[in-house]
Amino acid sequence: MQRLFTFLLILALPVCAEDSIPEVWWVFLNRGPSKAPLSNEDRQKYQAAHVGNFGTQYKAGKLIMAGPLGDNGFIRGIVALTVKTKAEALAVFKDDPLVQHDYLAVEIYPTRLDRSRIKPATEPFKLGQYALGIVKRGPQWQPLARAPKPDTLLQLVPTLKKLDESGDLAFVGAFLDSDQLVGVAMFRHGDLAKLKAALDGDESVKGGRVVFELHPQLLADGSLAK
Repeated sequence: MQRLFTFLLILALPVCAEDSIPEVWWVFLNRGPSKAPLSNEDRQKYQAAHVGNFGTQYKAGKLIMAGPLGDNGFIRGIVALTVKTKAEALAVFKDDPLVQHDYLAVEIYPTRLDRSRIKPATEPFKLGQYALGIVKRGPQWQPLARAPKPDTLLQLVPTLKKLDESGDLAFVGAFLDSDQLVGVAMFRHGDLAKLKAALDGDESVKGGRVVFELHPQLLADGSLAK
Protein backbone atom coordinates (compact mmCIF):
# COMPACT_ATOMS: atom_id res chain seq x y z
CA MET A 1 0.00 0.00 0.00
CA GLN A 2 2.96 2.37 0.50
CA ARG A 3 3.30 2.72 -3.26
CA LEU A 4 -0.32 3.65 -3.67
CA PHE A 5 -0.54 6.12 -6.54
CA THR A 6 -1.82 9.55 -5.62
CA PHE A 7 -3.00 12.26 -7.98
CA LEU A 8 -3.78 14.54 -6.33
CA LEU A 9 -15.38 14.40 5.44
CA ILE A 10 -21.78 14.43 10.22
CA LEU A 11 -24.66 13.42 11.08
CA ALA A 12 -27.48 11.91 9.02
CA LEU A 13 -30.23 14.53 9.23
CA PRO A 14 -33.52 14.95 7.38
CA VAL A 15 -32.60 17.78 5.01
CA CYS A 16 -33.78 19.07 1.67
CA ALA A 17 -32.45 17.42 -1.47
CA GLU A 18 -30.11 20.29 -2.33
CA ASP A 19 -28.48 20.20 1.12
CA SER A 20 -27.98 16.43 0.92
CA ILE A 21 -25.93 16.49 -2.30
CA PRO A 22 -22.31 15.52 -1.51
CA GLU A 23 -19.34 17.35 -3.00
CA VAL A 24 -17.36 14.12 -2.87
CA TRP A 25 -17.69 10.49 -1.92
CA TRP A 26 -15.06 9.82 0.73
CA VAL A 27 -13.67 6.30 0.77
CA PHE A 28 -11.69 4.48 3.42
CA LEU A 29 -9.86 1.49 1.99
CA ASN A 30 -9.71 -0.90 4.94
CA ARG A 31 -7.92 -4.15 5.53
CA GLY A 32 -10.10 -6.78 3.84
CA PRO A 33 -11.25 -10.13 5.23
CA SER A 34 -9.12 -12.30 2.96
CA LYS A 35 -6.26 -14.17 4.64
CA ALA A 36 -5.26 -16.04 1.48
CA PRO A 37 -1.50 -15.75 0.89
CA LEU A 38 -0.25 -14.06 -2.26
CA SER A 39 2.84 -15.02 -4.20
CA ASN A 40 5.30 -12.23 -4.92
CA GLU A 41 4.28 -12.38 -8.57
CA ASP A 42 0.55 -12.02 -7.80
CA ARG A 43 1.23 -9.32 -5.21
CA GLN A 44 3.10 -7.24 -7.75
CA LYS A 45 0.45 -7.88 -10.39
CA TYR A 46 -2.42 -6.90 -8.07
CA GLN A 47 -0.59 -3.80 -6.88
CA ALA A 48 0.14 -2.69 -10.43
CA ALA A 49 -3.52 -3.11 -11.38
CA HIS A 50 -4.60 -1.29 -8.18
CA VAL A 51 -2.36 1.67 -9.02
CA GLY A 52 -3.31 1.56 -12.69
CA ASN A 53 -7.01 1.69 -11.85
CA PHE A 54 -6.46 4.88 -9.87
CA GLY A 55 -4.72 6.42 -12.87
CA THR A 56 -7.62 5.43 -15.11
CA GLN A 57 -10.19 6.90 -12.69
CA TYR A 58 -8.22 10.13 -12.40
CA LYS A 59 -8.04 10.55 -16.16
CA ALA A 60 -11.79 9.90 -16.32
CA GLY A 61 -12.34 12.79 -13.89
CA LYS A 62 -13.74 10.58 -11.12
CA LEU A 63 -10.82 10.49 -8.67
CA ILE A 64 -9.34 13.70 -7.26
CA MET A 65 -7.19 12.41 -4.41
CA ALA A 66 -5.89 9.15 -2.98
CA GLY A 67 -3.14 8.02 -0.67
CA PRO A 68 -2.09 5.39 1.85
CA LEU A 69 -2.03 5.85 5.59
CA GLY A 70 1.42 5.47 7.07
CA ASP A 71 0.70 3.42 10.20
CA ASN A 72 -0.14 0.05 8.61
CA GLY A 73 -3.36 -0.25 10.60
CA PHE A 74 -6.91 -1.32 9.78
CA ILE A 75 -7.45 1.69 7.48
CA ARG A 76 -5.01 1.26 4.63
CA GLY A 77 -5.75 4.35 2.55
CA ILE A 78 -8.22 7.02 1.47
CA VAL A 79 -9.79 8.02 -1.85
CA ALA A 80 -11.90 11.07 -2.76
CA LEU A 81 -14.31 10.68 -5.70
CA THR A 82 -16.50 13.20 -7.53
CA VAL A 83 -19.06 10.80 -8.98
CA LYS A 84 -22.77 11.46 -8.45
CA THR A 85 -24.00 8.28 -6.76
CA LYS A 86 -22.80 5.59 -4.37
CA ALA A 87 -23.24 2.99 -7.08
CA GLU A 88 -20.89 4.95 -9.32
CA ALA A 89 -18.41 5.25 -6.47
CA LEU A 90 -18.43 1.51 -5.84
CA ALA A 91 -18.03 0.87 -9.58
CA VAL A 92 -14.70 2.71 -9.46
CA PHE A 93 -13.24 -0.35 -7.71
CA LYS A 94 -14.68 -3.06 -9.98
CA ASP A 95 -11.33 -3.45 -11.74
CA ASP A 96 -9.24 -3.29 -8.57
CA PRO A 97 -8.09 -6.86 -7.77
CA LEU A 98 -7.17 -5.97 -4.18
CA VAL A 99 -10.80 -5.02 -3.60
CA GLN A 100 -12.33 -7.74 -5.72
CA HIS A 101 -10.28 -10.44 -3.97
CA ASP A 102 -11.10 -9.00 -0.50
CA TYR A 103 -7.60 -7.86 0.42
CA LEU A 104 -9.09 -4.36 0.70
CA ALA A 105 -12.63 -3.41 1.72
CA VAL A 106 -14.44 -0.21 0.69
CA GLU A 107 -16.10 2.00 3.34
CA ILE A 108 -17.77 5.00 1.72
CA TYR A 109 -19.52 8.19 2.85
CA PRO A 110 -21.25 11.05 1.00
CA THR A 111 -19.38 14.15 2.12
CA ARG A 112 -19.68 17.93 2.08
CA LEU A 113 -16.20 19.19 1.26
CA ASP A 114 -14.80 22.29 -0.40
CA ARG A 115 -13.32 20.76 -3.55
CA SER A 116 -11.32 23.91 -4.28
CA ARG A 117 -9.06 22.83 -1.40
CA ILE A 118 -7.82 19.87 -3.49
CA LYS A 119 -5.59 20.45 -6.50
CA PRO A 120 -3.92 18.27 -9.15
CA ALA A 121 -0.67 16.93 -7.74
CA THR A 122 2.71 18.18 -8.86
CA GLU A 123 4.42 16.05 -11.48
CA PRO A 124 6.61 14.05 -11.28
CA PHE A 125 4.61 12.62 -8.39
CA LYS A 126 6.32 12.53 -5.01
CA LEU A 127 4.63 11.38 -1.82
CA GLY A 128 4.81 13.75 1.14
CA GLN A 129 4.02 13.35 4.83
CA TYR A 130 0.69 14.76 6.02
CA ALA A 131 -1.87 13.86 8.69
CA LEU A 132 -5.47 12.67 8.60
CA GLY A 133 -7.90 13.36 11.43
CA ILE A 134 -11.01 11.17 11.67
CA VAL A 135 -13.69 12.87 13.78
CA LYS A 136 -16.04 10.60 15.70
CA ARG A 137 -19.02 11.20 17.96
CA GLY A 138 -17.90 11.34 21.59
CA PRO A 139 -19.74 10.09 24.69
CA GLN A 140 -21.27 13.57 25.12
CA TRP A 141 -22.29 13.97 21.46
CA GLN A 142 -25.00 16.55 20.81
CA PRO A 143 -26.93 16.58 17.51
CA LEU A 144 -26.30 19.42 15.11
CA ALA A 145 -28.84 22.20 14.82
CA ARG A 146 -28.78 22.16 11.02
CA ALA A 147 -27.61 20.17 8.04
CA PRO A 148 -23.85 19.71 7.61
CA LYS A 149 -21.93 22.16 5.41
CA PRO A 150 -18.32 21.95 4.17
CA ASP A 151 -17.21 24.14 7.11
CA THR A 152 -19.34 22.43 9.79
CA LEU A 153 -16.30 20.96 11.54
CA LEU A 154 -14.72 24.40 11.79
CA GLN A 155 -17.74 25.53 13.80
CA LEU A 156 -18.02 22.32 15.80
CA VAL A 157 -14.32 22.17 16.74
CA PRO A 158 -13.01 25.77 17.18
CA THR A 159 -9.39 24.61 17.27
CA LEU A 160 -9.75 23.45 13.66
CA LYS A 161 -10.65 27.01 12.67
CA LYS A 162 -7.47 28.25 14.36
CA LEU A 163 -5.43 25.56 12.60
CA ASP A 164 -7.03 26.61 9.31
CA GLU A 165 -6.06 30.26 9.92
CA SER A 166 -2.49 29.23 10.79
CA GLY A 167 -2.16 27.16 7.61
CA ASP A 168 -1.86 23.80 9.39
CA LEU A 169 -5.27 22.60 8.16
CA ALA A 170 -5.75 21.81 4.49
CA PHE A 171 -9.47 20.96 4.47
CA VAL A 172 -12.33 19.47 6.43
CA GLY A 173 -15.23 17.35 5.24
CA ALA A 174 -18.55 16.58 6.92
CA PHE A 175 -20.12 13.15 6.47
CA LEU A 176 -23.79 13.19 5.53
CA ASP A 177 -24.61 9.58 6.38
CA SER A 178 -22.89 7.96 9.35
CA ASP A 179 -24.03 6.81 12.77
CA GLN A 180 -20.64 7.20 14.43
CA LEU A 181 -18.31 9.26 12.23
CA VAL A 182 -18.67 13.04 11.98
CA GLY A 183 -16.13 13.80 9.29
CA VAL A 184 -12.46 14.17 8.45
CA ALA A 185 -9.73 16.79 8.57
CA MET A 186 -6.57 16.78 6.46
CA PHE A 187 -3.48 18.58 7.76
CA ARG A 188 -0.55 20.00 5.79
CA HIS A 189 2.14 18.30 7.88
CA GLY A 190 2.68 15.04 9.69
CA ASP A 191 3.47 16.34 13.19
CA LEU A 192 0.90 14.22 15.02
CA ALA A 193 2.17 15.25 18.47
CA LYS A 194 1.67 18.95 17.70
CA LEU A 195 -1.82 18.33 16.31
CA LYS A 196 -2.84 16.11 19.23
CA ALA A 197 -1.68 18.69 21.76
CA ALA A 198 -3.73 21.41 20.03
CA LEU A 199 -6.86 19.28 19.59
CA ASP A 200 -6.77 17.82 23.11
CA GLY A 201 -7.28 21.36 24.40
CA ASP A 202 -10.38 22.00 22.29
CA GLU A 203 -13.62 22.51 24.24
CA SER A 204 -15.53 20.01 22.10
CA VAL A 205 -12.84 17.36 22.61
CA LYS A 206 -12.38 18.02 26.34
CA GLY A 207 -16.15 18.01 26.81
CA GLY A 208 -16.48 14.65 25.06
CA ARG A 209 -18.65 15.87 22.18
CA VAL A 210 -16.20 14.59 19.60
CA VAL A 211 -13.16 12.33 19.52
CA PHE A 212 -10.20 12.76 17.17
CA GLU A 213 -8.29 9.84 15.69
CA LEU A 214 -5.05 10.96 14.04
CA HIS A 215 -3.12 9.00 11.41
CA PRO A 216 -0.01 9.66 9.33
CA GLN A 217 -1.13 10.24 5.74
CA LEU A 218 0.87 10.03 2.53
CA LEU A 219 -0.29 12.23 -0.35
CA ALA A 220 1.24 13.49 -3.54
CA ASP A 221 2.90 16.86 -3.01
CA GLY A 222 0.88 19.73 -4.45
CA SER A 223 -2.51 18.07 -4.04
CA LEU A 224 -3.49 20.33 -1.14
CA ALA A 225 -4.34 23.87 -2.20
CA LYS A 226 -2.58 26.69 -0.36
